[in-house]
Amino acid sequence: MYRIVLYAWLCIAFLCPLALVGQTLSHYKGSYQNGQANYTYYENANLERIMHGKFSYTAKLTDYSPVTYQLTGAYEHNAKHGVWECQTIRTVTDKRVGTVNITESFTGTFTQGQRQGVWTYTKTVREQKNSKTAPTTTKTTAQFNFVNDTLTGHIDFDGIKGQLSPDGLFTGNWQLQHKDWRNDTEYLASFYQNTITGLTLRQMATGQINYQYREPNVVMALPNHTQAIQTHNGQQYQLVPLPKLDPNWGEANDQFFISFYTLLTTKLQALDTALQQVPIGSNPFTVIAPLKLTVVTN
Repeated sequence: MYRIVLYAWLCIAFLCPLALVGQTLSHYKGSYQNGQANYTYYENANLERIMHGKFSYTAKLTDYSPVTYQLTGAYEHNAKHGVWECQTIRTVTDKRVGTVNITESFTGTFTQGQRQGVWTYTKTVREQKNSKTAPTTTKTTAQFNFVNDTLTGHIDFDGIKGQLSPDGLFTGNWQLQHKDWRNDTEYLASFYQNTITGLTLRQMATGQINYQYREPNVVMALPNHTQAIQTHNGQQYQLVPLPKLDPNWGEANDQFFISFYTLLTTKLQALDTALQQVPIGSNPFTVIAPLKLTVVTN
């Protein structure tokens, strides 16, 4: 009797998801989002298409150079679920450097549409100056940890070095390097409980300091590190998220904090370049915004 009941329960548990939607899985293979996709789906009572099962996608596009996006993974009731591999393959041809093939992959696990655990980034660069020379290949990797779609842990990627707490809060010392055709700059920042206590912007070539900020004592003396107005030594302060600073209304030097945060998040969100081609079933991951001490004026 026990075996019969157990068997019946297992059958109900297995069949229930499909019974709820009242539909069997269908298959689609063809044009999708400027590329080609292959996936299974069902339709709900409102005739909306719900992705469910394996999914693959390829798109060959051109912006400043030919680029191919490749995605493989699976959906569970319209949410990305399980292991996903996301690749961006770009080919650049230049008379001075020859042909350069750049392959970037970002692989990890989704749980009901949210990134969880360790994701691995790999960049492979293959260069060949001409048909008479042998190609050279370089490979770099980086790992990222996610908790419910929030970035946490150690960061060492694309000129960024720093540490996020298990809750995703900025902590300790950070370094952010940026190189472009004009000049190479470097931000050095320090944080205490997600509040910035120091920021230096300097030229990498000469060491010349363009801007410097230090405010560790007041920050560490505050009763708490929320965005509520607080009083310390008779002065009122408020901690404001960096992306909400406005140099037009606040302090003129807030532009340096905004630039630091914008550059940092732009570099990190570039990890999702391939995944953004098929946004359904997931959202951009979260980088919790750090706070800056501001003086409350009447």
